[in-house]
Amino acid sequence: MNLFVLLFKSIYSPKTIALTRFQKIGKPILYGFLLAFLAALPNCIYLNLAIVNAINGLDQTINEKIPEFTIHNGTLKSEENAVVKAKHDQYTIIFDPKGTFTRDDLKWQENVIGILSNEFVFVSNGTMQQLEYNFFQETEITKEDLTAAIKQLSEVAPIIIPVISVTLFAMSATSKFVEITFLAIVGLLFKKRMGKRLNFKQLWTISAYSVTLATVFFAIMNFFLIDISFALYINWFVHITVLYLVLKEIPNPKQPVKAA
Repeated sequence: MNLFVLLFKSIYSPKTIALTRFQKIGKPILYGFLLAFLAALPNCIYLNLAIVNAINGLDQTINEKIPEFTIHNGTLKSEENAVVKAKHDQYTIIFDPKGTFTRDDLKWQENVIGILSNEFVFVSNGTMQQLEYNFFQETEITKEDLTAAIKQLSEVAPIIIPVISVTLFAMSATSKFVEITFLAIVGLLFKKRMGKRLNFKQLWTISAYSVTLATVFFAIMNFFLIDISFALYINWFVHITVLYLVLKEIPNPKQPVKAA
């Protein structure tokens, strides 16, 4: 069976997953990359769209609606010491030299660009990224510097987006292989209690296919921006349950017949 047929059958068939224990290790590794791609795809799509929407015309909005400022020694300073809010596309820009807002205040909002007293915060679809001004400790940044940087960023976006996509995929792949390996370790405990004769390579193989159901489910939920409570616990409950059902499909070794 090819990987896409295995992907479909691994969603509902523990018996099919049990048969994969005889595969060479290369195929489940490739399958793990496929699952990592599916898991990363929704985040990749929304993050790249968010970046494009956020930076297009952002320099002009800041230039017209945000007062003059400097960032020096890790602090935002402005003669107009007041909170300013401006609208850019779907995003709200919050300029706050007073320290009224913190990253915790913004992380619950949907789409926000925060130029705060000590850090820059970007929230898109509820996902937050931040950059502390201390990173530029030896550099003084002005409003003109920021708008120029944003303009340059929009020009190189076609280069940045593939880099971000590859980075997200690499992070997803690392997470997925750690997940599979940990599930295989859980399989060692099940194997002993259930009397199954399996080596770690076989357990790792069936674990790679056992994480399919939860991976596909959460990928679909992320695509439709549906937040699931206790996602981590649900994820591992499904993984372990599927692995247990797969192990039940594997016959126990035959007992030798004792001579009369």
